[in-house]
Amino acid sequence: MNPMLSLLTENKLNRFNFNKWNVNINIALIGESALFVLTEPSPEVPGDNASKAVKEKYERWQKANDKALYFMLSSMVDTLKTRFSKTEKTAEVMTKFNELFGKASLQSRFDATKKYINARMEPHQNVRDHVLLMSSYFQEAQDHGAEMDSATQVSLILNSLTSAFLPYTSNYVMNKKEIDFHELVNDLQTYENFIGGPKKKPHNPGNGNGTMKPEANGSSASKPKSKKKWKNTKKRT
Repeated sequence: MNPMLSLLTENKLNRFNFNKWNVNINIALIGESALFVLTEPSPEVPGDNASKAVKEKYERWQKANDKALYFMLSSMVDTLKTRFSKTEKTAEVMTKFNELFGKASLQSRFDATKKYINARMEPHQNVRDHVLLMSSYFQEAQDHGAEMDSATQVSLILNSLTSAFLPYTSNYVMNKKEIDFHELVNDLQTYENFIGGPKKKPHNPGNGNGTMKPEANGSSASKPKSKKKWKNTKKRT
């Protein structure tokens, strides 16, 4: 089986993944030299007296259109396959899909975008887990057609961190760093270890009668340690 067709059949078109499917279909048709059936007007059926060049042009379009339809129909869920199996032109199928799924896709993209805009790291959360969660939100939005460069993703991640990471964020902005995702995760983990890791959730087992257990000597915490000043000593060129 064609490798691209194999990928398409493993991720068949449904109402939720149109944008991703559309990208994959375009890539597949480029590989098969058949994308022009979606971007160029279809030629008229040549008459009996048409020239050889006109007939060859139509035959070329017909073969490419049949191949494109084969790829598209093979990568749809059964309900869509049944609905569009008798449609003769690939461009008509794609136009109908845009009408059916375009609005739903916009809503899905909006919902996915809200996730990373509103995401905030919890004080007790491991920074690596939070960054990976943010990354999954970015991927979900991109699957629905959102476009976002790596610098924007880093900015959104830094903005979502707790106030404990403010020194790191300030240092990042002042030094105009440009690092990739993996470097960012490593940097943040290094800083998290420096400040003593995530805060632990407060725990007070109580005294058995529904009330909180009084703290000894008025406080359960030891005297606060003096804070060290963090400075990223990693040199960057």
